[in-house]
Amino acid sequence: MRFKQGIVLLCLLSIVTVGILMWLLRRCMHFRRYDYTVLRADMSLAEHLHEEKKLLDKTVQDAALLNCQYYLRSKGHFELLRQCPNIGSRSEKNCFQVSRIGSNEKLLLAMFPASSPCPHDSDKLINELLLLLKHPYLYSGVMIDTLPEQGLVSVLQPFNKDGSLKDIIYHSKPLDRWQTKYSRCGIVLPPTSIRKYCRQILEALLYLRGKGFTSFQHLHSGNVLIRKDCCKLTGVENILLGMKPKLQSVITRLVKHKADAFDSVCFGHLLFELCTGYELDSAAPQPRHLLDIAGHDAVELLNFIFYSDTIPGINEISTHSYFKGVDLKEMRAFNPAPIRLTPAMKSCINKTNKTAADLLSRKHRLGKKEKVNH
Repeated sequence: MRFKQGIVLLCLLSIVTVGILMWLLRRCMHFRRYDYTVLRADMSLAEHLHEEKKLLDKTVQDAALLNCQYYLRSKGHFELLRQCPNIGSRSEKNCFQVSRIGSNEKLLLAMFPASSPCPHDSDKLINELLLLLKHPYLYSGVMIDTLPEQGLVSVLQPFNKDGSLKDIIYHSKPLDRWQTKYSRCGIVLPPTSIRKYCRQILEALLYLRGKGFTSFQHLHSGNVLIRKDCCKLTGVENILLGMKPKLQSVITRLVKHKADAFDSVCFGHLLFELCTGYELDSAAPQPRHLLDIAGHDAVELLNFIFYSDTIPGINEISTHSYFKGVDLKEMRAFNPAPIRLTPAMKSCINKTNKTAADLLSRKHRLGKKEKVNH
């Protein structure tokens, strides 16, 4: 009897044990299925976001293309050759290769939102002023046009197949996509080339100072075009249009509200990039950066720019011993006729200077307020 009861009890325990094991197994499978489902959902979400971004980019590109086609039709003497990828650091700037009908010369058309407020309301005046500014180290042939209905500005200029100084540093092609062509570390240029290029750039900045511009503010390696081993500064239209400088957020606290120091620090950043093959990511070189320029013959000039008691001006930098013996052969042949700026042009330059100073001062005040809040 007891034996039979033991058998029954053992069977019941076995049944209960099997039931518990099956329940645990089902629970385990449920959780695994749940985890797997979440993982698949995450993957689908990532893919969905990627597809949405691609669709958004295409929509933006299509809208830019329509604006370009509308603009070219309104002008009547240009034809579209190709829509370029995002070739510059400004994501809102769309570029196209165009040509004049009946001409083989390639032009680069850039279209981007107008600044608010724009310092000037006369395209004709700006274009007349740009036409008068002639120098061996300035890029010429730039023409601007505003499209009030679209809230856009167009800038048309000859296409430079040799690219910019940044393209030289990173061994890239001018019409390649920005995100890929400058993603790797560049090369260090020969010291003689660095000296020559930098001295040419300083001459262009001094020329603009002589014409009344207190600060250029848009100096960086992408705005220095190379033609036959000669630097051509471009981007003068940016200050006339009141565009925000690329390096403003990085160096504002260093220059504070001094507009004349802005170009000096921008020049220091450009010199650093030429000496190291990469952009400086802080207002002034930090200890981690100094290791990369140790022993370079430009160290003394970089110290002069970034670590003097007061930031030196462009004229002081141009007379530094670093540039001793640099031959500016293009300047020997430069014999310009004197240009006369009309009262309207002088007023245009004065407004440009005031807008640039106000923008810098406002950014400096905001920076101080953020520092106090932190």
